[in-house]
Amino acid sequence: MSHRTGFLFIWLSTFGLLGFGFFLEHYLHLIPCPLCISQRLCFAVLFTLAFIGYLFAKPQGFYKKTYFLIFLFSCFGAALASRQIWLQHLPKDQIPACGPDLFYLIEEFPLSDVISALLTGDGNCAEEIWSFLGLNIAEWSLLWFCAFTLLSLTQWLRRAPMHDSEWK
Repeated sequence: MSHRTGFLFIWLSTFGLLGFGFFLEHYLHLIPCPLCISQRLCFAVLFTLAFIGYLFAKPQGFYKKTYFLIFLFSCFGAALASRQIWLQHLPKDQIPACGPDLFYLIEEFPLSDVISALLTGDGNCAEEIWSFLGLNIAEWSLLWFCAFTLLSLTQWLRRAPMHDSEWK
């Protein structure tokens, strides 16, 4: 797979994932929890990096830096999805209490508390409100983040093209 094809795959995939997230939120009226919002932000960063990589990557090594950043944000997103899956599989008596919604947190609390809530989640994150083929939203997110991690790692470690034909 060429570097540009890798960027295009990540860009189109994240576009579809973000679009599906907005469909679930606005059409099916599923309210995202703090960890879902954090994962959506990671997908948005991957979307942006892949778009920039596709448009501006040249053989001078810019693509390596871009793939490395994609790798980092994919790992971070996988960690967030893993935390949500862990919360979802806790026994009912160990699930943390549900907190206020994100808009209330933003209005009433300092930014550090809002970021902490986005990264740790609460009882709302333990709900499994949608599933497809036996996997819920967090499990699908984890699969996609793992796929992007593997793709970016293999592309990052790959040698530079010997000639410019790949970039045309």
